[in-house]
Formats: sequence, C-alpha cells, structure tokens
Amino acid sequence: MHSRTLAMVSAMTLFAAMAISVQLCAQQQHDDSDATVSSPGAILRTPRATRGSLHGTLSLGAPGTPLTTKEARPSNSGFRTEAGASSSHIVTFDIPHAGKGYFQGTIPVINNTAGVITGYYVDSQNASHGFLRAADGSITTFDPPGAGKGSNQGTFPQGLNNNGAITGYYTDSENVSHGFVRAADGSFTTYDAPGAGPQAGEGTFGENINDAGTISGDYEDFRYEYHGFVRSADGTFTTFDAPGAADTFVLFTGMTEEGAITGYLYDQYGTHGYLRSPQGAITRIDIYESIATEGESITTNETIAGFDQDRDDVYHGFLRGRSGAVISIDDPLAGLAAYQGTVGYSVNPGETSTGIYIDSINVVHGFVRTRQGIFTTIDPSGSTGTFPDAINAAGAIPGFYYDENTAAHGFVWTP
Repeated sequence: MHSRTLAMVSAMTLFAAMAISVQLCAQQQHDDSDATVSSPGAILRTPRATRGSLHGTLSLGAPGTPLTTKEARPSNSGFRTEAGASSSHIVTFDIPHAGKGYFQGTIPVINNTAGVITGYYVDSQNASHGFLRAADGSITTFDPPGAGKGSNQGTFPQGLNNNGAITGYYTDSENVSHGFVRAADGSFTTYDAPGAGPQAGEGTFGENINDAGTISGDYEDFRYEYHGFVRSADGTFTTFDAPGAADTFVLFTGMTEEGAITGYLYDQYGTHGYLRSPQGAITRIDIYESIATEGESITTNETIAGFDQDRDDVYHGFLRGRSGAVISIDDPLAGLAAYQGTVGYSVNPGETSTGIYIDSINVVHGFVRTRQGIFTTIDPSGSTGTFPDAINAAGAIPGFYYDENTAAHGFVWTP
C-alpha cells in the first residue's frame, strides 16, 4: 500500500533498530525504491503529538470555497479518559495458510459499511494472496489469473466497495504489476493503465473502487515515474499528474463516492499532499511550517486525514475540511523527538479518525480519535507494533499488528 510509504519507511527504520519489524504494506512494495527520502524517518503513517488547547470539531466550510496552498495548523491537544487505554473491543484473526515467519502473516487493508474486510496474507514462501473476511468471520481466499507464486509476488487487494467488489493489483511471475477487479460473484477482470511500464517493478496499481465501479490508482511508466489514473466502470481510463509533480501517488481509502481523490506527490522540493476534485482540478496541500505533507484518506464530505513532518522531524496528524480549515491531531501519548509523533491514516464521515503514534521509546501504537477529540489506544495483546488501516461509517477499524517474531496478525477494533 504505497499510500503510506513515507510513514512506513520511518516505522521500518524504528522497528529495525529495535529488532521488531514493521510489515511493508503492499503499496509500499511498489514505490519505496523510488521514494525521495533523505533521512531514515522521512514521513510516517503514525500518530500525532500534543500541540495546544483546541478540542473542537472541524468546520467543513462551504463547497467551492477557495483552497489555500499553505494550510495553517491550529493547535490541538486532545484528551483521554480511563476508557482510552482499553483494548477490550478487539477481535484478532489469522488467515489459514498465512506464514508465521518474519514479515509473513495476515494484513487486513480496508472494510466496507457492512463490516466486510479485504486484505492479503503472506505465506511461508513469502508469496501474497488476497482474502475476503465476511462480517460473520468466514474467510474466502483468492488470486487473479496470472498472479505470481514466488517470493514478493502475488495478490494485493486495496479497495472494497459496498457491493462487495474488490480492486487491487497482482504481481506476475516477471514481477510486473497489473490491476484487477474481483466482482462479488468471484469473477475477475484485469487491467493495465495506458503507459504503464512492462518491466519488472513497473505496472498498474489499483487502489480504490466506489459503488459505481469507478477505480482510482496509479501506474509506473518505463521511466520509473508514477502517474494517477481513474478507470470508469466501462473500462475507460483518465490519467493525471499533479502540477509540477515528478511522481503522483493515489492512496487506498483515498477516493469518495463522487470521485474526489487525495494522495501525495513528489517534486523537486519534497513531498506534498493534494486533492483532485471529481472534475479534475488539483489543489496542492502543504501544512504550514512542515517539510513534508501527505493526504491519506478522504470522506464523502471531502474531509481529508493525513499527516505532516515538521522541521524537527516530528510527525503530526491532521484533518482538513473542504474549505481548507485544518485541525491538528496529536495523540497525548505520542513522543516529541525526531521521527516520533502522530500519523493520521483514515477518517470516516462522522470525523472519527484513526492512525498510529510513535511513543517516546519508539514503540508504534494504533489510535482512534473521536470528533470531540478523545483518543483511545489500539494495541492487541502481544503486539510489538500496531497499524490500523481504515475506518468505516460505524467506526470499525481493521488493521494488523506484529508479534515478537515479526509475524503479522489481523484485527478488527469496534467502538
């Protein structure tokens, strides 16, 4: 899941230093090699640090309000209650045949409004396979035709709509990636974006699918440059690049039903978030006084969750409303040293958000934050590092955690 690349680079560095591992998200596998990261922790999908007194909710503003290029970051302390440290609402699960070794195991990616979850698991041979977990806990595994069976090959679901259709990508036996759609009846359609490279490490990466069947994602061309795309239900492609971008990335959880998209881009100055309207207009997002900004998730009302890296290399989550108003999200338990802090990953229509925070001893924890600013830590029993990935309208959060052997296990947190 390259949507979380910079954050995951940092987390990987921290985990390696502590001999606990951080599982690469599937998207990360296809863009980390090209990431312009100048330091070990150059942006993290993690929780945010305490910054002041604002406990209020995000004012979304009116549609069409002009958006600024540099977004100011209001301070926000957040607060906790006794219930904030509870993990009593967590169900853990493992996919049959998931490996139990280093960076193997079960990786849930996203859920829909019915509580259905898709993701992938890494087997004992380090090949990946897709899975669908129904609301009753029953599991279906799958691979599109042509998915490779070797190490670091296989199937990587990324998007799931409310009709049960899944998009994602698979890596073939030549290490080229291709997009796929798995319909609710289990049938597959594969696709390649125009201009996608045909060589190892290149290809097409599906990330999101809405209820109309529209897909968004990105592709890597033969020059190793990334571009965004939108694929309509009839198979028509529209490609796009953020203005001035050397690379444009689209993230899972990064598209609304109406077709607004968020993600991030690289240019000669660094990493920036962006918002692409359903009509195709692109606005760059930079949090004031940050050295890097990523948009991670967007809701139907165009509230964006993301994170930035400040000049002291501390991470801060944010929520950005349609008008451009920004609320800072800093978990009170997050560390304040370099490559610590809070990373926002996903937000639902009720403005409950989730992500990770890195504490003062560099341990990674999940969090959920209510609209009122109340933080709750998410740490399944036995976790050495916890990574929530998404949140649905009911507040259910799928994710994964690592055990002492750096094997990954799935979880669902419910309020």
